[in-house]
Amino acid sequence: MSLSNFLKQQIILRLPLFLGIIVLFCAPKPILSQPKIDSLFIELEDNYSSNVLYDIAYYYFPDSLEISEKYSVKALEEARINNNIDMEIRALLLQGHIAYFRNESGDALKIYLKAKEISKKTKNYGVLSSVNYSIGRIYAEWSKYNVALDFLKESLEYAQEGKKKNNEAIVYNQLAECLLYLNKLDSAQLCLNNSYKYFIESGDTIKAIGILVNYSTVLHELEDYHKALQYELKALDLLNIITPASSEYYVSSKVSLLVNIGDTYLKLGNYSEALEFSIHGLQYAQKYNMLQWQMLSCQTISLTYSKLGQFENAFKFHQKYSLAKDSVFTKEKYRQVSEIETKYKTNQIKNKVLLLEKESHLQRILKISGFISAFLILVILILLRVRYRLKVKVHQKEKNELDIRINQKSRELISTLLLLSEKIRILNSIKGLLNKINLPENDHQKKYLHEANSFILQSIRTSDNWESIKKHFDEVHPSFIDTMLNKYPLLSQSELKHCTYIKMNLSTTEIAQLLNVSKRAIQTARYRLKQKMDLGKNEDLLTVIINS
Repeated sequence: MSLSNFLKQQIILRLPLFLGIIVLFCAPKPILSQPKIDSLFIELEDNYSSNVLYDIAYYYFPDSLEISEKYSVKALEEARINNNIDMEIRALLLQGHIAYFRNESGDALKIYLKAKEISKKTKNYGVLSSVNYSIGRIYAEWSKYNVALDFLKESLEYAQEGKKKNNEAIVYNQLAECLLYLNKLDSAQLCLNNSYKYFIESGDTIKAIGILVNYSTVLHELEDYHKALQYELKALDLLNIITPASSEYYVSSKVSLLVNIGDTYLKLGNYSEALEFSIHGLQYAQKYNMLQWQMLSCQTISLTYSKLGQFENAFKFHQKYSLAKDSVFTKEKYRQVSEIETKYKTNQIKNKVLLLEKESHLQRILKISGFISAFLILVILILLRVRYRLKVKVHQKEKNELDIRINQKSRELISTLLLLSEKIRILNSIKGLLNKINLPENDHQKKYLHEANSFILQSIRTSDNWESIKKHFDEVHPSFIDTMLNKYPLLSQSELKHCTYIKMNLSTTEIAQLLNVSKRAIQTARYRLKQKMDLGKNEDLLTVIINS
């Protein structure tokens, strides 16, 4: 990295932070003494308001971020309770600045964007300008300069509309930084000129010095080193006039200006002046242990001696430059490691707090869910129990009705069969009596006797209407016949009738009458039936059929 580029990064990037400290809301921070802060706490006892809470939070920023954050949160709560939109935005902005100073720029941006959303409800142009400026500053820090320009231009419009000249000048300076990185040098110069003009007119010399430093950086990019040198020397003169020599700002600014001026003289070929300013800068840097500036000043001195042909001195300061560079690298690495470690520990604490909150919240949800679940389960069980009882009652009712219908059908069927059996018995008796009448072959009445026998025999056969019996039987025992045929497919029609009558619990006599055979024939038929069904000796035919 060249010296010019390094100086540009160091000076340009430091200035917005410096202005951010002085101008949190694009307005100078009032200096509050200890008696003043004491009076604020006394006032807070009588007047617990967002304004007093905010003033206390603002007083402790940035020296005590924890206390500042505590009171800014309270100020925000009060502002929301009292619907004080402007104070709500200012409290959010302060919280964003706190996050920014903790190097939590991502969190800061979220807070700023929340403030921007709320700012739509206000016509306070100073607040609106501050919100957009803060967002633009974050995007500029992330090198998203085009995005930053959009927010900064919006901030500038609000500042101009509200005639907030101080805001306007600060936004111009931030715009110049973005334009410089986008290589729009002419536009950057115009912005810096507007900013510098205001700070000189208002007598704000400290900010004017920062603008001069930025201006010189732009001129370095344009390679206008003579003009850049004028601005740097002017900035150094102003710094010696208005700032106490012991202040931290004076020391850091003077070292940076001395080294920067030395580098500019080197580019102009004025090696004696380059050595004078660079060595002066090195002395300051060594006195206050500023390793980066020691490194840069040694580099400038080494390059200057090299141009003068004094290679021994050039090598000597190059060695010092290398040592300082190593020290800067080590220090930077240590700083980065420490920063990462701090962030890690902070995140650990935050994560633990969040985890505890989540666990507590989860436990509450689980308890509530448990109660609700138990209640719902109880309700479901009651409903299921009621439904089951209703179902059982309906089922029992249907079963009872079915049993009644089956019993009725069964009784009707048995009655029909018994009547049929009795009818067949009577017909057989009549047939037997007729057969006992002996008439001569030539007796004309023998013809009528023969016709009567034929009619009785036909009546007996007609009475045995198997299809009609089967139809009624299926209504009472719907699957019996199919089951028997599936199990014993070799059963004949007469054997199937026999099984059906057994299933109806008819006696041997009744079955013999229905089948128009003797009891002996029924016994023989049952024996054959048992063989066809392949039943064992210990298996009872009647039991097997009835249970089928």
